[in-house]
Amino acid sequence: MSKQILIICIFLLTGCMSAAIRFWNNTGYELPEKERQIYDTCYDEADKFYNEKTQRELWYKVWTKCVEDKKR
Repeated sequence: MSKQILIICIFLLTGCMSAAIRFWNNTGYELPEKERQIYDTCYDEADKFYNEKTQRELWYKVWTKCVEDKKR
C-alpha cells in the first residue's frame, strides 16, 4: 500500500513540475526592443572592462551606470 502511495505521489509531483516548467517558459516578461538593445549594448561595454565571472561586482557597477546613462 505504501509503495502505491509513493508511486502516485511521484507521478503527481512530476506532473506538477512539468506544468510549472511549461508555465514558466511560456509566460515570461518580454522587454521592449529599445530596452533590450540598451541592456545588450551595456553588457558588451561592461565586458570590455571586466570579466563577468571573476569580477562580477565591478562588472555590475559598470553595467548599471551604463544602463542608467542610456535610459536618460
